[in-house]
Amino acid sequence: KAYPTINYNRFINNGFEEDLGGGGTSGSVADGGAISHYASDDVEFDEDRGNAGANTNSSRTIPDEMNIKYNYFEGNMSGDGENFYSLGFEGSIDVSHSTFEDIDCESNSVNKFVLRSAEDGANFVQNEISGNCIEDDTFYISNTGNDANAGTESDPLRTIGHALTLVRDSEGATTTTINLYPGVYSPSTNGEKFPIVLPDNVHLIGDESESTILDAEADASNEAAVMIIKEVENVTVANLTLTGGSSEGHGCTGGGGLLLTANDMFNLGNEDGSSVMPSYPVIENVIIENNESHNGGGLSFFRVNGPVLNNVIVRNNTATAFGGGMFSYVSTMTMTDVTITENQNQGYGQGGGVMLAASQGTFD
Repeated sequence: KAYPTINYNRFINNGFEEDLGGGGTSGSVADGGAISHYASDDVEFDEDRGNAGANTNSSRTIPDEMNIKYNYFEGNMSGDGENFYSLGFEGSIDVSHSTFEDIDCESNSVNKFVLRSAEDGANFVQNEISGNCIEDDTFYISNTGNDANAGTESDPLRTIGHALTLVRDSEGATTTTINLYPGVYSPSTNGEKFPIVLPDNVHLIGDESESTILDAEADASNEAAVMIIKEVENVTVANLTLTGGSSEGHGCTGGGGLLLTANDMFNLGNEDGSSVMPSYPVIENVIIENNESHNGGGLSFFRVNGPVLNNVIVRNNTATAFGGGMFSYVSTMTMTDVTITENQNQGYGQGGGVMLAASQGTFD
């Protein structure tokens, strides 16, 4: 419940711990590479908060707008909200006259991966921002590349996270295709941050599902899903393996390997379908294996209508409640040539392979 004014500061090279060389890093910052802002009052601090100066019962006026203007952002990294992440604030966050690494000069804006408001609770005001103009819509990634490179086939970038900052999401924006060379993309190999959260108009394409691996390297003490896709249009994920996800903290929402969800992913909504949101990702030639979550150890659909899965393998995943391989809550999907095998439910719930709750779809 703090609402600061932050002006004329430089936020440089935040969000990681150790330089791996070649532009890669290790360590993990899930949300907000430069700034994370939480409007809730349940943030825990090490020090005693029971003194008079931090009276949790005191009232506080919540502003309509936060002033975060005239700042400079460079080299920050995170799984989501590369520069700014906001949770719970429902006003405007004014970042006008700030400088970012790369911007869509046509719309004079950066995308929702760079400036993220959880569940779209806040809007970012971006008047007269500046940065390098994004000119390309096809990028190549290698786990031995460098994020300072141009991202061409012969001069690839190193992380998917950096490539996502180069996606233009203005109205009428063209598709951005991100091509991955074979290899393992993880916190320890190339400094990749998880979960990977895909915006509209992105095609993330690996070389082959067996040879192009996204490994979150997560566990109970360092949770992260491998990939989250919210209410999107024109999104394709192909030729990849998603592994190493652990997201017990997602609770009923679930999805250790892949979560396809409404924006407000912790809102149960209504089982009558009135709270279902349209979302149209295409997932094809993908392996989802060795992931864990409360529901849907491998894969979870949560209040969405429209996802399409073709030639997908969901195997060796674990849930502690419902749907070891796959969980679906109030969702409709189309699945063709999908194999769900050797998954398990370790808890009190149902569905070692699949659990469908108030859901429907086509399974061919």
